[in-house]
Amino acid sequence: MTTVINADLVPIRERGKFQSYGNIAFTVGSILGAPLGGFLTDTLGWRSCFYLNLPFLLITIYVASKLMTNYNLEENTTETIRERLNRIDYAGATTVVIAVICFLVATSLGGNIKPWSDPIVLGFFAGAILFTLLFCVIEAKFALHPLMPWHIITSRTPFACAMVNLWCLMATSAVIYITPLFFQALLGLSPSLAGIYFTPKVIFVCIGSIYAGQYMSRTGEFRKITIAAAILSMIAMFGYTSWTPETNKLFMFVCLAADGLAMGIVITAILIGLHSCVAHSEMATITSMSYLFRSVGGVIGVSLTSAIFQGVVKHILVQQIKGPDAELYIEIARKSMTEVRNLLPPDILDVVLDSYQVALRYTYASCAIMSCLTLFSSLLIQGGDLHTRK
Repeated sequence: MTTVINADLVPIRERGKFQSYGNIAFTVGSILGAPLGGFLTDTLGWRSCFYLNLPFLLITIYVASKLMTNYNLEENTTETIRERLNRIDYAGATTVVIAVICFLVATSLGGNIKPWSDPIVLGFFAGAILFTLLFCVIEAKFALHPLMPWHIITSRTPFACAMVNLWCLMATSAVIYITPLFFQALLGLSPSLAGIYFTPKVIFVCIGSIYAGQYMSRTGEFRKITIAAAILSMIAMFGYTSWTPETNKLFMFVCLAADGLAMGIVITAILIGLHSCVAHSEMATITSMSYLFRSVGGVIGVSLTSAIFQGVVKHILVQQIKGPDAELYIEIARKSMTEVRNLLPPDILDVVLDSYQVALRYTYASCAIMSCLTLFSSLLIQGGDLHTRK
């Protein structure tokens, strides 16, 4: 809603400056959630993670209800609330959620609990494809107010922007998930210290978002900065693939900073770019579509890289760990990654840590592929001029 309000009140050329602050809150919250949760769990216990949300929720309710000016115009309509609710695209929302759930279940089971060739795993993959196609049909043919308007998504620039959102959030969300595993499992850091190591990414997300807003306000275009950010993201992802426990910490911080800078630029520039493609009456729709691709990308990225990591670890350990306690050791290695140093004998621990390093390299390589697709999608953007839209 804050993005929609911003789009309604601010001319598009100036909008990036204001939107950057909202994006900072969104991305910093997304990145800090896991390490902050680890710190609170270490110090106050896991229940404190839920209590911490309450003051912020109360502040939000107060600001929205008491301090926010209502700019809504009086509508001359006899439409009832029930009729308005009936205009919501329930079928589209349901099918896309089912498609994502099917994909998540398939990647969670495959190579982990069941082999990839298992009929149940294949069935969930088939369900994901089926409901994705059904979602597209509903959006194209039946939905009166679709989540993903077909006349928009089939245009080149909106489609390219949506794909940049999808691939970029897949890659950077996966990094947010797997990098703490590197810090805790391979470097032996505590959750709190692993969170501190994420500081460069948090700082540069803020810098990237603010810079993108200022750049678009000054130049009136978004394509060039999006392409530059995609290249920077790709460099960072390939940098991640070279990480080992012996890697210089400064190089790690540079990779995290470059990744954060690229993320901050992309989420700000792409949203404003999408706004430039539609009429003012469609701002709310295009905004929701942008967040749809962001959210789906984040969920799929984490699920996919988690499946890759677990699959590679299991494959290596099954081959290299033998003996009566092999199953127990493998189970500990796959389910207690941050505690293996305390739970496994030294000879088994060396094998497990080596498997983690190989698996992390594969997962980072998958992120690098996603970043290449981000760059390819950004090159498909046409125009990029913000001058003519209000």
